[in-house]
Amino acid sequence: MFDAPLYVYHWHHEGFDLPAGAELLAAGERFPHQAYRYGANAFGVQFHPEVNQRILEAWLVEGAQELTSPGAQPAAVQRDHHARHDATLDRWFDDFLDDWLRVSEDDHP
Repeated sequence: MFDAPLYVYHWHHEGFDLPAGAELLAAGERFPHQAYRYGANAFGVQFHPEVNQRILEAWLVEGAQELTSPGAQPAAVQRDHHARHDATLDRWFDDFLDDWLRVSEDDHP
C-alpha cells in the first residue's frame, strides 16, 4: 500500500493515538500515525489525499490565518510542493481506492 515514500498534504495541528488492534501502515516525523488499517476493510489516514488545486487555493485563501501556526509552510511553498507531488499522490490515491473497493480495470470508463 505504501511501497514508496509519499509527500502528502496536511492541514491540521493534531495527532491521534493508534486505535487498539490497528495496524500502522504509514508514519511521519511530526505526526507518527499517518495511516492505519483496522481489520480487513477499515482504513484511517491523517493526511488529505483529496486535495486538488481548487481545494488547496481555497484553504490557502480562506484559512490564511493558519499559515502563521508553528510548522506551517508559506503559501508559495505549499503551491510548489503541490505542483511537484500532486500527480504521484493522485496515482497513489486512485490505486488505493481501486484496491480498497476492488475495482477492476474493466470497470473504469
